[in-house]
Amino acid sequence: MHNVAARPTPAMAVALVALFSSLAGGATAAKLLTGKDIANKSLSGKDLKKKSVTSRHVKNRSLVANDFKRGELPAGEIGPVGRDGATGPEGPQGPQGEPGEKGDTGPIGPQGSAGTDGADGAQGPAGATNVLVRHGADSNIQAGTVVTASVACDAGEKAVGGGGTNGAVAGVHLKQSVPTPSTQAETPTGWSVTYENTTASPAVIRAWVVCSSP
Repeated sequence: MHNVAARPTPAMAVALVALFSSLAGGATAAKLLTGKDIANKSLSGKDLKKKSVTSRHVKNRSLVANDFKRGELPAGEIGPVGRDGATGPEGPQGPQGEPGEKGDTGPIGPQGSAGTDGADGAQGPAGATNVLVRHGADSNIQAGTVVTASVACDAGEKAVGGGGTNGAVAGVHLKQSVPTPSTQAETPTGWSVTYENTTASPAVIRAWVVCSSP
């Protein structure tokens, strides 16, 4: 069997470096012991002299960000904004908000077009076909007195209007003009007028009524 030489340990490597350095100088030791003679991950920071490893001993682009402490590497420039992502699904409807304040009244809109005529209504009852005026008898009214004159329609007629005359005498004033009977909800069948004579002479008054019949 052939004897296989074992790879030296870190401690032995350091001792050999020191030994050869003392015997033949640093250049000889460096040539006799290289990185191939040291197992990977067998040396730690405490096995190396401070500042014995500088940037010239590190291969360019052989270190990554994880090889540095946090904050040792300067922050790079902000990269460009990425493209917008796809629209997400619609979320659930939120709760109803509080009612807003009442807005101002808007302007009046244009007038709409006229609607169609409605249907004709039912025919009403027949109106009066016979309308005439009936005069009452003359009544004398003495000076300084008040007199009432009346007139009635014929049977079957209704009073639809009326009034009186004073002979066009100034000072003979109409005080009242009413249908008769004048009680509420009754059908009038005549007319009554009341005059006052404020003159010093007698006068004549008369009542008249407008009568109608079917």
